Amino acid sequence: MLEIAVAAEEEADGHCYYVLQCAVWRPSEEFCRSEWCSRRRLLHLRDGLHDPVKEQLGLELYATHFGSTPFAARGGFWSSTASRLRSWCQTLTGVINDATAPPAAVATALRLLGAPEKDPAMKALARSCISDP
Repeated sequence: MLEIAVAAEEEADGHCYYVLQCAVWRPSEEFCRSEWCSRRRLLHLRDGLHDPVKEQLGLELYATHFGSTPFAARGGFWSSTASRLRSWCQTLTGVINDATAPPAAVATALRLLGAPEKDPAMKALARSCISDP
């Protein structure tokens, strides 16, 4: 299971960064949970997550799942940006967690979010997924 929570907005060097609290865990593995924080600009979230996921899902499937939760508007300076980003991330985690998303979209999300590859819990999760899909 993947969790993504848009926790805050921070300004640095004239740019707005979104603070994403992330976690990966497997319900059957009580002590296998990996948590981390990621800071990304809206531009990076759009180019590195939204656009590839949209392509990997295909337009029809993307529209089915994300039609009521559009991605944040370009620019990121609108009051609705964080709210739309939160909703989009919730939809993304739903699509990933219900196994609708193809593995490439899951990998894209984990890479862009900076999932900690060397975290012992992450390694245990990976092993458990390989041995018990």
